[in-house]
Amino acid sequence: MNLAVNHLPVLTWNQCKLNEAELKVSDSLLSEEKATDALLPVRLPEGISCRRGVDAKALSAEFDRLGIKNPPETVVAGKTPIYNKQSFATGMGADIDTLMQQRGADLYTVESGCHETKPVKLHYEYAPGQSDLSRIFIHAAAGSESCFLLYWSARPGADDYLKECGRCSADQETGKDAARGQGLIGAQTYLCLEEGARVHFHVVQMLEKETLFFHDIGICSRRDSSLVMTKLDLGAREVYEGLNELQTGEKSRFEMDFGFLGLPGSKTDINYNDVFVGKGCEGRMYFKEALLGDAQKTFRGTLDFRQHATGARGDEQEDIILLGEDIVNKTIPLILCEEEDVDGRHAATIGSLSDEMLFYIQTRGIPKRKAEELMVRASLQHISNMVPSESIRKAVLNYICRIFE
Repeated sequence: MNLAVNHLPVLTWNQCKLNEAELKVSDSLLSEEKATDALLPVRLPEGISCRRGVDAKALSAEFDRLGIKNPPETVVAGKTPIYNKQSFATGMGADIDTLMQQRGADLYTVESGCHETKPVKLHYEYAPGQSDLSRIFIHAAAGSESCFLLYWSARPGADDYLKECGRCSADQETGKDAARGQGLIGAQTYLCLEEGARVHFHVVQMLEKETLFFHDIGICSRRDSSLVMTKLDLGAREVYEGLNELQTGEKSRFEMDFGFLGLPGSKTDINYNDVFVGKGCEGRMYFKEALLGDAQKTFRGTLDFRQHATGARGDEQEDIILLGEDIVNKTIPLILCEEEDVDGRHAATIGSLSDEMLFYIQTRGIPKRKAEELMVRASLQHISNMVPSESIRKAVLNYICRIFE
């Protein structure tokens, strides 16, 4: 099955193959896929409930009940309407809806009187080669406060692979000839924040080497709501990430810090859109990335200011560290405007360790491998420190250390 995903909201010259990506999922993986329950907490906090196994029809009815719609552009100006096929727009697009159609969803409801700052931890743990598809919908009622932590991890025993990846170079066969997609882990996550709701949402992915992983996110933010997101993508061989944040309400706020590690031989495709509809909305997306060996990565980051979104402010920044000779990095930051009275900013910086810097570091008794490890840790540790779990923070640091052993 070939799926068209991560579409740019406008078409561009396609010499660099950036208009969209193709996600190839073998029928054998889909046939082997079977649901795996998250390692849920013993009980959910008071004010938060979960309805398991909600089918696609009931989920769509829930979207309709909450009045979630993907508004069309007032000024089309060449935009491709691919994501308008979805009632609840996501970053990866309508083909993922089709793939996930038969999967039941877990619907979490945060009641209006709930003010819970401790994270609801959903831990998904997989053996090598295991496949699983899951859907989650989080509805935060008006005035509520909550925190969720999604954690995908490999079962113990991946140390040898991490060491192997760290030593891999562009001219070695390791990574290039490794079988891809032997396990498929995919997730689709929806968040709806009603007026004045506050949500902290944390996502950490440290899956096994042969995994094909995708995470498709759709967000609807109403008036005066606030969503603070932390995301760490550290594992898997082939990764597809998409997010569409629809800020429909006035003065809604969205903040996201994304840390990404591209291991040698890996392939990653990212598409993140922040769509401003309400007046005075604020959106910030910061990306910290480290690419090793011959990693390949494509990044699309879009700030989309719709008509009447007066006073909206958006900021998107991407910082990339290159630690390899054969890295392929493609970045396309976009600002789209249908409104004049907005403040939109984007930036992308790319750097590597120069020969002079390496020489200076080595004269201080620090080997090259250790210097690269320090660079990666410095880039990602700020984001990992935001994760509200000491055990996961330690696991992240150990994960990085093992790569460079």
